[in-house]
Amino acid sequence: MAKLIFSKASVINGKLHKIAKDQNHIDNNSDWHLDDYDIVEVSQSDFDAVRLSLKSVNYDGTNVTYEDITYDGYDIEHGNDKSRILEDINSWLENNSSKPFASNVTSYRDYLNSLDVSSIPATEPLEKWINDQGQEVISPLELL
Repeated sequence: MAKLIFSKASVINGKLHKIAKDQNHIDNNSDWHLDDYDIVEVSQSDFDAVRLSLKSVNYDGTNVTYEDITYDGYDIEHGNDKSRILEDINSWLENNSSKPFASNVTSYRDYLNSLDVSSIPATEPLEKWINDQGQEVISPLELL
């Protein structure tokens, strides 16, 4: 079952820290103390909505709430999104190239490097568009 991971630290309580497609992903790729986090099971559709930048999420220590992210075409800079994602991926790969998830992350990085974002509609998130093309999307939130 998919997981949302929230920090227990009072300063950032309720802020989404990471996401994982299942417990195996956490077990095989995380290198932090799990006791410092609340891990909440969610449906695959809720996980995908967060992973594809369709919903934002909040957590009050008990309940997870979602809010739709709307795109009006003026707020999206796909080139900036692509650059930010590539920075996150490259940084993660520098320190985690031996983790099981690294081969998937490397493949996604290579795909992003070759992607021309100029033809992507400005009214939908980059991640959703990529997913709709049949490419596996790896959100920076999945980089444990």
